[in-house]
Amino acid sequence: MAKAGVQTGAEQGGGTLFSEPVLVVNQKAKLIEVNNEYAVYDQNGRQIAAVRQVGQSTAKKVMRVISSLDQFMTHKLQVVDMTGTPVLALTRPAKVMKSRVVVQDALGTDVGEIVQENMVGKIRFGLHAGGRKVGSINGGTGGPGTSTSPTRAAPRWREYPRRGRAWPRPCSPPPTTTW
Repeated sequence: MAKAGVQTGAEQGGGTLFSEPVLVVNQKAKLIEVNNEYAVYDQNGRQIAAVRQVGQSTAKKVMRVISSLDQFMTHKLQVVDMTGTPVLALTRPAKVMKSRVVVQDALGTDVGEIVQENMVGKIRFGLHAGGRKVGSINGGTGGPGTSTSPTRAAPRWREYPRRGRAWPRPCSPPPTTTW
């Protein structure tokens, strides 16, 4: 975690995906990436969850390898706890210009969306829940300058290049919002 710039033990969490103050996400290294997979760690380097791509047909896997049409395909990811139980579902619909990710809970209920707000300069993503914007992800170069900007008392995160990404635990949203 020190390599990722995460100070260990600064604030203790509850040991779950939704109770940790800092989450570090590392993409599993692969020679040819057909299925996206990530490991999620707490600030002490203990794996607490995983993210895996689901629902790809063989034809889609072949197309991802032999073409550059990946951005025009819908991608589905599943966030699972250490027992393999799904916790969240993320769906990035096929895109032409701007990306959007639909976030659902384990039962398939919509929780919110992550929406790309611009296409030129440093990319910004809006975090939306309950029909309103609750924060943003600012940056887009993949460097240490990437940050979040809450609209309320939401936690912040910082992106660490090539060594994982530190994410906040889900924020305590306004009373009428679930995120």
